[in-house]
Amino acid sequence: GDLEAARALLQSPSLNVNAYDADGATLTYIAAAHGHTAMVELLADEGGADISKATRDDAKALLIESWRLNPPSQEIVDRIDGGACPLYIAARNGRVDTVRALIERGADVNQTKVKGHTPLSGAAWGGHADVVKLLLENSANVNQTDNKNRTPMYIASQQGQTAALTLFIENG
Repeated sequence: GDLEAARALLQSPSLNVNAYDADGATLTYIAAAHGHTAMVELLADEGGADISKATRDDAKALLIESWRLNPPSQEIVDRIDGGACPLYIAARNGRVDTVRALIERGADVNQTKVKGHTPLSGAAWGGHADVVKLLLENSANVNQTDNKNRTPMYIASQQGQTAALTLFIENG
């Protein structure tokens, strides 16, 4: 979250702001996951970061394979989600300000991850009604299904997220 240090590092010609770390995540993904909205804005606005670049599709599989001998911390497990974009992880984690910043910078509200989940389904799963509302206001497809043909409303229902369900019902 150190914006001044990040700003200084962005001046380095050797820095690839869109590179993956060893776990398959980008800087923007990590900032979005932790709700560091100002960092997301800095990376996009001054660093030229691709705000839609997802984690490597195989990131989760590679980590699971390596976990057999050395189980990871819960922070690492929560951070990586194969093929997930920064908007998805911000929505799933209920980071409404970060979701707003990403949308304002052109993030696709219907971008899917490896298993077909969208930012709206991530927000519905977590019961983040404020994020669900923001995504619906920005044309998120409420009927888009994942690879198991589940809609965001189904996911909210399955998780018992009544506030998100109410929003889906109120919005048709």
